[in-house]
Amino acid sequence: MIRSPDHVPERAYLRFAEEVKVQFRFLLKLGFTFIRSEASFVRFESPDLAVNIYHGRLSYEIGLEIEFKGEINSCFGISRLLRLINYELYLRYRQFATRSEEGVVTGVRQLSEMFRYCIDMGILDNKRQLLSRLREFQAIAGHEMAVKYNLPGIRSEAATAWRNKDFRLFIDLLTPYKDDLTLVEIKKMEYASRHLSV
Repeated sequence: MIRSPDHVPERAYLRFAEEVKVQFRFLLKLGFTFIRSEASFVRFESPDLAVNIYHGRLSYEIGLEIEFKGEINSCFGISRLLRLINYELYLRYRQFATRSEEGVVTGVRQLSEMFRYCIDMGILDNKRQLLSRLREFQAIAGHEMAVKYNLPGIRSEAATAWRNKDFRLFIDLLTPYKDDLTLVEIKKMEYASRHLSV
């Protein structure tokens, strides 16, 4: 019978969990306890934080996320941590994807070094402040995504409203994005506001 790498229990041959336990054993010295292990997932916990290391079931990407215990919506990937401490590294960071045992060794080692770097930079020194900063960046990222995906369509609707001289609609469409508008769009909004107040 041929073993399918897509079936997670049969992915044990990649020895992901074993490699994570070796490469991330430094967490034990930081007050974390090994909690759970599966073929593609390992979890460590401290009293207030969990560290999940995973090998994506479909993507085969090796990743890490921290989770603040007892907090709602408090799970953040390592890229968010990197954004806080080294923006250049954050921009270059890509999750390592592999389907081989050798690749797992390399990917887990690189991820371990990256997370250790974050810890050495003091990322876990003040967990309350870290959670606050991560949530702040999450809100910024959410706005950036909204601008990236929504603004082109909004601009198209606003252009139609402008052509139809529907200045109220024009202003209503663009106001939520005022910090992301071009100089021309800002001037048009000023003109539309003046026109409405007449």
